[in-house]
Amino acid sequence: MNNNSAGNRADKRAGATPKSERRIKGARFTAGALPQMLNFYPGLACVVQGGVIGAMNVNGAEFLGLDQAAAPGHPLAEFFTSEFAGFTDAMVSHMLETREPFSARMRTAEAGSASVNMRAQWAREISPDTVVLTAQDMSGSLGRLEVIKRSEDKFRHLVDNVLDLVCVVENGLISFVNRTGLQMLRAADQSKLAGRSLADLFHPDYSEFFSRSLPELSRASTLIPAKLLSLDGIQFDAHVTVRKAPHLGVDCYVVQARDISEHRRTVLTMHHANLERESRDHIRIQGADETNDVRRRSGGERPLGVSDHDDLTGLANRMAFLESLRLAITNVEGKPDAIAVLSVQLDGLDAAIDELAGPVGDKVLQIAAQRLVGCIRKSDLAARIGKDEFAVVLNNVRNPRAIEARARDIIQAMNAPFDVGARTEAHVRARVGVARYPGITANPEDILTAASAFNDGEFYDRENFALVH
Repeated sequence: MNNNSAGNRADKRAGATPKSERRIKGARFTAGALPQMLNFYPGLACVVQGGVIGAMNVNGAEFLGLDQAAAPGHPLAEFFTSEFAGFTDAMVSHMLETREPFSARMRTAEAGSASVNMRAQWAREISPDTVVLTAQDMSGSLGRLEVIKRSEDKFRHLVDNVLDLVCVVENGLISFVNRTGLQMLRAADQSKLAGRSLADLFHPDYSEFFSRSLPELSRASTLIPAKLLSLDGIQFDAHVTVRKAPHLGVDCYVVQARDISEHRRTVLTMHHANLERESRDHIRIQGADETNDVRRRSGGERPLGVSDHDDLTGLANRMAFLESLRLAITNVEGKPDAIAVLSVQLDGLDAAIDELAGPVGDKVLQIAAQRLVGCIRKSDLAARIGKDEFAVVLNNVRNPRAIEARARDIIQAMNAPFDVGARTEAHVRARVGVARYPGITANPEDILTAASAFNDGEFYDRENFALVH
């Protein structure tokens, strides 16, 4: 026989509550000792009878901003914020039945309200419906959690909105890519990249180097030039940095890449602009002021890797035009915009030369170049691609009607008389053909050929195989 059994029998003989039952029902309280017991509790502690406060400890009254003597007699619901006030009975019942804590917000004089973690237990020794309610102030802890959450949100916002691709790599596999990176790589969401090898982001010439050399690259402080690949296979130039991230994991790295394609194009454009300026200076020395003016106004982006222009008109030549068209095709991939190529054929130039004396043909071509440049935007490109044939690249086209309007402007400008000097006019007529991309082919030569294959009408839409009236 153990001592607990003996003790329980003794309790029963004396009419007392067994210890095991007291453990289930909670601590024993007496009306005289209860106020002193409550004052030992570090947080709020109060006696509740029939939903009304019977007594409250000093710490609780101080927490709520009350005089200790003012609390008794007030309904418990008055001490809770509006969203909890109507459910105080249900909250207390829940805590008594489940013996689990409950979180709520109580009214306080200092802060207006505070988050608390509550517990409840019976005090039936005083009366059948008496409950002791305790509450701990959790505002500080919840506040710290909220600060941490806001900091994390701010950090994620900053990472998502930087202009660079930011990628977290764990054991060689991608675990996170920021929003800018998803846009650069043309990925719909994280699932398209998570779990893939880092090598998948790079052009084959660079993939092995970056997948195997992250530890060495993380120790370097320099920018590493590379070519990256979007999910649809479009490559772009980038400067890459690699940093080890031990706080994220043993084998974690943060790879950051900045798209420098536009910067590279700008530098090359400036370089070709300098070459063009030198050429203009040479022409000015020779007294070809009109040609120099056309070269200045030719506009459009200069073709990469090509500095040759038509010497007579100052426009880009055929080779430069095709290179610029190739770049335009690359830039429009995956975008809502399109490009259009206009082929402009001057008819009657030979007849005008035969009819009029002097260098009429050169003069007509120079004036035609000026008129052509006047019909297009600065973002477009005009070129002379043959003896009496010109071509135009229209960039960022969203409305097909804009192509037709541009073509008609060109036709009207070219069909006007050409003043070739000495009160002499030359007359030619222009035909314009068009090809669009996307629509036919991605090969620049084929697009130009399609645009040139117009019929005898003024303006022929190659894509729709019909005259545009």
